[in-house]
Amino acid sequence: MKLLYILVSNCNDYYYEQAFLSILSVKYQMPEMQISMLVDDDTKDSLVGPRKKIFEFVDELKVVKFEKSVNPIVRSRELKTTMREKITGDFLYVDVDTLWVAPIEEKDFSSDIMGVPDGHVEFSDFVGKKFHCEKMKSLNLDFSEKFYINGGVLFVRDTPVAHQFMQEWNRYWRYCCERGSFTDQQSLNYVNSKMGGVIQLMPHSYNAQIVFSVRYLLNAKVIHYFATNLQSDERKLLFDLQKKSFWDDLKKSENYLDKMKNVVRNPNAFFSPQMVSVDIERERIENLSYGLLCTIIDSNKTRAKVLLRMLNSIAQIIVSAFKFFQKN
Repeated sequence: MKLLYILVSNCNDYYYEQAFLSILSVKYQMPEMQISMLVDDDTKDSLVGPRKKIFEFVDELKVVKFEKSVNPIVRSRELKTTMREKITGDFLYVDVDTLWVAPIEEKDFSSDIMGVPDGHVEFSDFVGKKFHCEKMKSLNLDFSEKFYINGGVLFVRDTPVAHQFMQEWNRYWRYCCERGSFTDQQSLNYVNSKMGGVIQLMPHSYNAQIVFSVRYLLNAKVIHYFATNLQSDERKLLFDLQKKSFWDDLKKSENYLDKMKNVVRNPNAFFSPQMVSVDIERERIENLSYGLLCTIIDSNKTRAKVLLRMLNSIAQIIVSAFKFFQKN
């Protein structure tokens, strides 16, 4: 099995930096892992000067040519929905806004296609259910599966079933494009439903979606921090990699590679004290201790900030100790 990244980027965005950081984390956790990268021709032309450093960590590069008029979003989704035809062998596709924090276990991958539910819950309980249902309805697509699969991490075998699925995915993604929707989640899940739920579940740890829940963070193998659309209010973000300011500083830094390696070696240090105050968790946890913690987080008083730093340090020590005892 190999890991596959798709990169569509120019010098004005952060996708290159995100991909580079994710790939560095792979090589740190699994030095022998083969990494494939699928790019469009414009991206390939932009990987010059300091940006060509990424080639040192990529084992296989495939370049796909597009008409100049095709925009980056369409290029990215076209590559993603046709990746099975362009890459040989079994692969685990991974979005660029991810960070590897533990090695792969081959025994976790047994089916033709595997993924993790959006939000780590059944679709009936998913916070984005209304949005996706309305989107699917507007596209005249049906969905009847128990889980709505997140497309950020997908295992795809080199089998007839997987090839058929991917061909159908591309077909219905293009159908969605003709109706003004360029995202790939709706077509992915429609085809899964159409083919009788061919996508089987992989362990949630391979796609720990921290914007929805921190439940799988301690046992995560891949942290999916969702930074393709960086938010402006950074006070509500729990991970530095979700913040535009982090990537701005990184791009300006002369020693950006050292900074990336620091993240890879010690990802826990880049979580904020807000780890337990994600909005969605705030809706689900209503008790006195939680309310007290939220009060401390929202306070501007000096003693509250000092206490918060202490609690954050304690939390990081607990996380580090937990991971140490897991490995030993």
